[in-house]
Amino acid sequence: MTFSSLLLIDISGRQRMLTQRMSKESCMIESGNETAELREDLQGTMQIFENSLNALRDGMEDVGIQPPPNDQIASGLVQVAADWESVKPHLAEILAGGVLDDEADVSKFQGLNATMANMNTVVGMYAEAAQRLVPLL
Repeated sequence: MTFSSLLLIDISGRQRMLTQRMSKESCMIESGNETAELREDLQGTMQIFENSLNALRDGMEDVGIQPPPNDQIASGLVQVAADWESVKPHLAEILAGGVLDDEADVSKFQGLNATMANMNTVVGMYAEAAQRLVPLL
């Protein structure tokens, strides 16, 4: 595997964890355990997720991140981006001090889980693509 391949697998794998961190942080805020630090944490987690997703989709060659190596991964990342765009407004509402109704809260939770699952599929595709570059002996 190349360094670039390992970097893509690492970043895409981290994306899965970030969805769960956003879920936890937003639930803590909504449950009344809100602190300024927790709001900053959620904002930071959202920013890392979005920046990483953009780097995976478009590449960021100055730090060694290549664009998707094939159309299947590119399509998977398009789905993850669509998932993210559907859940991001719910998180923004929480950051703005709003309270989600039950339906929106369920949508947020399910959306983050769908994002994680679709990102998991992409991680598998990255791993498979990397193995094709350097077959195991």
